Amino acid sequence: FTLVTASGILQFFTGLGLIISGIILLLYGAYALDLPREIHLVLTFVLAGSLIMHKISRK
Repeated sequence: FTLVTASGILQFFTGLGLIISGIILLLYGAYALDLPREIHLVLTFVLAGSLIMHKISRK
């Protein structure tokens, strides 16, 4: 299990979470529900961090 594999798996699941929470926010409005908005924000930063980790890890 390498760092590249771990960051790739993290990116995959973070992306799925962003898509799901984004659809919920799109359907109900960004200000109607607090939890999906907070989840979407956190997942955005997690995805950015995992992309950086993926880029700097040795292949």
